Amino acid sequence: MRRGVRKRHSKRREFQDRRCLLLSMSRETMPKSAVSGSLAIGCFGLFWSALTLVADGAVLYGIGGQLWAYGYSTAPGTVTQSSVLKVKGKGTSYRPDIHYVYSVNGQTYEGTQYRYSTMATPDNRAANIVQQHPVASAVTVYYNPRNPSDAVLLRGIEGMDLMALMFLTPFNAVMLGIWGMAFSAFRHSRVVGAFPGVRVRTEGTLTRARIVPISALVIAGATLGGAAFVATIIVVFLLKGLTQNLIGALVVWTVLLAITTVVYARRKRAEASGAFDLTIDLLRGEVTLPVTYSRTEHRTLSFDEITGVVVNSIVEGKNSNEKFVVAIRSNDGDDPREEQVAEWNKEIYANAFAEWLRQEMKTRERITERQFA
Repeated sequence: MRRGVRKRHSKRREFQDRRCLLLSMSRETMPKSAVSGSLAIGCFGLFWSALTLVADGAVLYGIGGQLWAYGYSTAPGTVTQSSVLKVKGKGTSYRPDIHYVYSVNGQTYEGTQYRYSTMATPDNRAANIVQQHPVASAVTVYYNPRNPSDAVLLRGIEGMDLMALMFLTPFNAVMLGIWGMAFSAFRHSRVVGAFPGVRVRTEGTLTRARIVPISALVIAGATLGGAAFVATIIVVFLLKGLTQNLIGALVVWTVLLAITTVVYARRKRAEASGAFDLTIDLLRGEVTLPVTYSRTEHRTLSFDEITGVVVNSIVEGKNSNEKFVVAIRSNDGDDPREEQVAEWNKEIYANAFAEWLRQEMKTRERITERQFA
């Protein structure tokens, strides 16, 4: 038994060396177009990330200030100016312009902040705020005890703050997606012999290749970004009242997070169930295919049925994007067929994985119990 296992491990190391050589050669032959394309994506990613992070910082600063104000001291104040400012852009929006005076330790201060994150809106929200704070009216001022000139009239978060986060969620999803692709490309460029999206595990005479091209975390992030985009459109154009309603905004966020959690849990459950596993049983001489590529259940092929492993080039889309699909050829009676098992947009990965499968399966070669005894 041990002699057979050592022999198998020796063959695995021998093939891994050949696989490393194959993948390292690919780096030397990388076309200039791929390099320029990577640079273009990198520049776009930096530009997109800069804009997104600036917007994130502005929104989070306002929310943080509003929550921090719960620890502020209070002082009586008087409104000295109260009006609605018209903000022009693609459309006309309005925000409140309120000035007030208050005293701290005998020194008088003038405040101009209604809250830290007062956003202009196209509705009558600004007019309502101004109406509630007429000139000469008494107000409670919340000021920073360490810097009394820093003050607001309203503390805590509103529905608008959560809506701003919802609006930025799709942008953050795209940004994280770009960073994720960059990190994945860097990781696979540093780890020679790796197959992106494939995790291999050996259990005695069984070898499982879990083929997960898109992780559950990526799918969950894309779901949250897409759902937030749709929810933002619905709230802005159909349910405008929710932009000011904290409870309503919390309900919307709860629904979004619940949907994302369900999608993530279902994907992880599918992975744990082995739905994405390609299993090679050397003792029985069988290959079990994953439940992917329109297969609704696992399909098992004997080594006698398998005639080869091929890599097919498929061009699709308006941009003529090329992908390389690894398929297992088999003879089902008089009906030859190909079962697709994995794909990459780089031929080198597809070829290396196909060669790995050939070496693992030893096509049309059986391994009996006596060889492992």
